[in-house]
Amino acid sequence: MAEPTTQELRELLALAREGITIPFDDPDYETRLDRRASMVRVTLDGVENEGADVAHDIAFLRKKLAEEQGQADQRKNRR
Repeated sequence: MAEPTTQELRELLALAREGITIPFDDPDYETRLDRRASMVRVTLDGVENEGADVAHDIAFLRKKLAEEQGQADQRKNRR
């Protein structure tokens, strides 16, 4: 695999920031932040490995964050 491009790294960093950004008034703030930070950490660990497919890792993290957000929205609707 080729080295990640600057654009890929910027996209990854923006997604990582998005991943750990949750409204402070969210009733599940700590649980969600912990879960999402773990997703980000695992992704960054993978990217750190030589030969990582950064585009794949970005897509995977984006999917996992969207799934988590969907679950949070469902919980909110049940309250």
